[in-house]
Amino acid sequence: MALGHGEELSLRPDVPAGLVVRVEAHRQGGVEQPGQSNRRGEEGDTSTHGSILPGICAIGARHGNRLSYEHMFAFSSNRPTLPEDLVASLRPVALAKSRMLPLGEPWGSLVPNGGLRRGSCVVVQAPPGLGGLSLALSLLTESSARGHWSAVVGVDDPGVVAIADLGVDLRRVLFVPRPRGAWAESAADLLDGVDLLIVRPPSRASHGAARRLVDRVRERGTVLIVLAEPASLWPLPADLSFDITNAQWATSSRLDARYLTVRIGGRGEAIRAGEHVVVLPNRRGRCEAN
Repeated sequence: MALGHGEELSLRPDVPAGLVVRVEAHRQGGVEQPGQSNRRGEEGDTSTHGSILPGICAIGARHGNRLSYEHMFAFSSNRPTLPEDLVASLRPVALAKSRMLPLGEPWGSLVPNGGLRRGSCVVVQAPPGLGGLSLALSLLTESSARGHWSAVVGVDDPGVVAIADLGVDLRRVLFVPRPRGAWAESAADLLDGVDLLIVRPPSRASHGAARRLVDRVRERGTVLIVLAEPASLWPLPADLSFDITNAQWATSSRLDARYLTVRIGGRGEAIRAGEHVVVLPNRRGRCEAN
């Protein structure tokens, strides 16, 4: 049967479940389609033909100019059950925004939920020379070991030997050392290809540039790690923050270890994270609890 523009279909309640309904559109916008009916002279006509496979001859009741089909796609209640392993493989583990990227120790024990939430903004704040970059890079180690990609934007001399000593896989790290005024654009361009992104703005970031970047980070599900200094604070609230308040080196005939006092905070559960002392780097160049 043919339905005109705007008419709807639904099966009568007495139509058995499990039958297939075939709907074929024959004309759209005056263009003849395969299976065109004989109404060739009407420009702009849209007609739809519906048919039910053998066994059903009555289709439904007409109410004025509308056809009512309340069970257009009916399913049998006697469907076979799927194996549990197949169901588990088809079921999504979690939404992208709720997944966590792992943190190595000691951060896994100090940070709420033991990881970094995708789409979040992490701010590492420290005066120059107090280990802010080392702390930010130490947040990449566990995710890098598990195959996640990272990028570092705005760090002139990242010190790749020290990064490797921390445990970061350099084969999965992208460096953009001198983006200058285009730091936000360079960071945004990398969001489609990395899971963690470290950014050091060359000066105090504007509120608009920071907001646009954070919005893109939430959309893409990347973790943004911002390096900030007291003279150039990040203009937006951080989901998780690491504030280095003190740094002290232990020495012998060489620099043996650096002890950092870190105040961890943020929003939600991170508000109660507190202050901790960590060793970064230790004698092996790694990060560890004091």
